[in-house]
Amino acid sequence: MADGVTFSYGVFLPIIQKEFGTSKSTTTTWAGSLLASMPLLSGPIGSTLTDRYGCRNCTIVGGILATLGFILSYYAISIHMLILAFGVITGFGLSLCYVAAVVIVAYYFDKRRSLAPGLSMCGGGIGTFMFGPLNSYLIEATSWRVTLLVDAGCFYLAFASVLSS
Repeated sequence: MADGVTFSYGVFLPIIQKEFGTSKSTTTTWAGSLLASMPLLSGPIGSTLTDRYGCRNCTIVGGILATLGFILSYYAISIHMLILAFGVITGFGLSLCYVAAVVIVAYYFDKRRSLAPGLSMCGGGIGTFMFGPLNSYLIEATSWRVTLLVDAGCFYLAFASVLSS
């Protein structure tokens, strides 16, 4: 899901550009660029937190941050607020989830340790394949803001399942 939302930002780009009156080459692309790069840039922080507090706790906090970032993006009144909420807050939340997802697979597999994380990361391709058309449809049917709320709901449901297990 994280990769699906991250790599479907191109669907949001023209609408956000039009609403905030910005150009692609200036500030509009910063929100999507930060969303895509934050999980990797803040990987060392996520790794440290995962080692200290555990995979489950980091996934829960990351899911809450990602959901909060999407909800705050719904209320964005400027492109700078959208960059902070969508790019930084959501991106850092996804960082915690991404690191925990990679680490937890390595904890449970000794025999096929090199194969298991590779297979678990294949889910990102499925999310990318699904969320582009889904977000495009939702934007046309409702608005980009409502689509962000639907994405927030998807993240909330996915990470709430971690709480119940």
